Amino acid sequence: MNKYGLSRNIPIPIKHSIRQDCGFGCVLCGNAIFQYEHIDPEFADAKEHDPEKIALLCGSCHDKVTRGIWSKQMVKKARTNPICKQQGFSIFSLDISNAEFFIEIGQTKFKNLQTIIEIDNQQILGIKFPEEPNVPPRISAKFFDRDNVEIAAIEENEWKGSVDAFDIETVGKKITIRNAKKNVDLVIGLEPPNLLRIESLNLQYNNTKIIGSAIDGFEVNLPDTSVKIPSVPTVIQKAPFWLSIRDGKINLGSDKVAKFFGRSGKESELPGHIQINDAHVETTTAEEEGIPPRPGAKPDAKIMKVKTTGAGKGITIDIQLPGEKDSK
Repeated sequence: MNKYGLSRNIPIPIKHSIRQDCGFGCVLCGNAIFQYEHIDPEFADAKEHDPEKIALLCGSCHDKVTRGIWSKQMVKKARTNPICKQQGFSIFSLDISNAEFFIEIGQTKFKNLQTIIEIDNQQILGIKFPEEPNVPPRISAKFFDRDNVEIAAIEENEWKGSVDAFDIETVGKKITIRNAKKNVDLVIGLEPPNLLRIESLNLQYNNTKIIGSAIDGFEVNLPDTSVKIPSVPTVIQKAPFWLSIRDGKINLGSDKVAKFFGRSGKESELPGHIQINDAHVETTTAEEEGIPPRPGAKPDAKIMKVKTTGAGKGITIDIQLPGEKDSK
């Protein structure tokens, strides 16, 4: 507390007002990793947390102000026209390893998968392969809220938070984006230099809606087609993609779509994808459905439940067959 008994803990509604006014980033440089700085008066002399007299500053700019290299007047002037509002976004560079790097959605991890999510030819999330040794992969993403409005992006490993979002909050290693009703549309956890984790998502792009969390799993919904993806530890790096929406159909990729037995009798798993067309698919168990398990399987083994919306509808399976060497 200061000499007037004012706590350093700024109330949540006031913090939100400051973030909106400053464009969710440092008013001087636009860095999305920020601190709250009393500018007029300074905290020592403040009797209240007046949002109009507090600015967002990144650690580097805050240090320059604290040392007296930059003046409070400079910060005060910048707050009237924050750099984030000028450029349309706040920004910071992701710390990504050039060795092992994963993106995780729920409990599914992706490594070097060029297309993780694609909707109507719009790439939502993907990992570009390194073009040369000792160079990190490049992450690209476009995040939309539940109202089909772009709220953030990742371009060439740089995070960009849109000033059009209702609220973007960065606390510790977690980024949270909320809509006007204070519902969470996106939560991203950062575990540098090896992992970017999507913990919660409520996204709509055109007619496709993706909603879920690391705990509950994710649902993909189209007008006549849907799939529920359980939260099960999985690694995908050989599939052609993970989730691709094309022509009203859901295509779901996996490293293990089918088993292949070569001429020598050697067993291997084949990557590929299933296509869901006018059907609703979810994961269940024989025990939950009250049916006998398949031969050799446990009653609680996961099975796919398909409800079609008409004759000739359902799922098809596309498999990447091995080359000649693998087939022997």
